[in-house]
Amino acid sequence: MTTLVPNKPDFGPAVIDEPFAWLRSMRRDMFRPFFEPFYALDWDLEAGPPVNLWEKDGVYMLEVALPGYKKDDIQIETGGDSVTITGTFKADVKDEKVNVHRRELRRGSFARTIALPHEIDVEKVVAKFEDGVLKLSLPALPTIAHKPIAIT
Repeated sequence: MTTLVPNKPDFGPAVIDEPFAWLRSMRRDMFRPFFEPFYALDWDLEAGPPVNLWEKDGVYMLEVALPGYKKDDIQIETGGDSVTITGTFKADVKDEKVNVHRRELRRGSFARTIALPHEIDVEKVVAKFEDGVLKLSLPALPTIAHKPIAIT
């Protein structure tokens, strides 16, 4: 006799980093047939554009992929220990009487806030935008050393 074992989701180390990733993946797979054109974007529509964040010598480096956007369509706001990036993609539709057969390019606006491990020095933030990639240099504020105080 064959025993069937139910398939359980993998609760490996990734669950600690992102506990609802498996639920989001299951929801995506369930609705894929209805929203297939949106999934071709390869963006998580709730999270916004993909980012890379790393730190080197006390400076956080953030890259945001924004293909098709122009510099004037992007706004950056920094403060404390987070960075918020918003943008609006303006589509060039010249002929309103066309029959669109497939539309995969993202349109509309997005807002994404990225939490940073430490507060940043907002006066020294540098932003560059080239080839559809926004690059931010975010220097961390110096940490205050803890010093024991003697009571006299």
